[in-house]
Amino acid sequence: MAKKWDVSAVTDLVARIYDQIQEREPDENGQLYWSGFLTSGELSVKQVIHYITESDEYKGRFITGLPIDQAVEKSYEHFLGRKANEADINHYVEVAKKNGMPTVIAALMGSQEYQQNFGEDGVPPKVQ
Repeated sequence: MAKKWDVSAVTDLVARIYDQIQEREPDENGQLYWSGFLTSGELSVKQVIHYITESDEYKGRFITGLPIDQAVEKSYEHFLGRKANEADINHYVEVAKKNGMPTVIAALMGSQEYQQNFGEDGVPPKVQ
């Protein structure tokens, strides 16, 4: 079971997740939906982020709606909270061409860098 978030903290947490991953504020339904999972401890922040990336909105805006190199760059910003270097982009463009962007996202979210910096309940920072 994941951490049970306090009701007073979860509204801000869901807003930060949406800002980082969807680049927008959550709508009321999204806020309530994900807040329920976080306050009950049914899902971790990392799992919520993962499920949001599987939404049609996310895929349309940040995967199928972008050239592969830009989708890889956005993935670095969303999931690692940093810009990708040229070698990172080149490597993951090839991965995406062979296996699709979900494989790239899974690799970034499963990386040692992600785990060390954000664990199960951290939200990556916005890239400035």
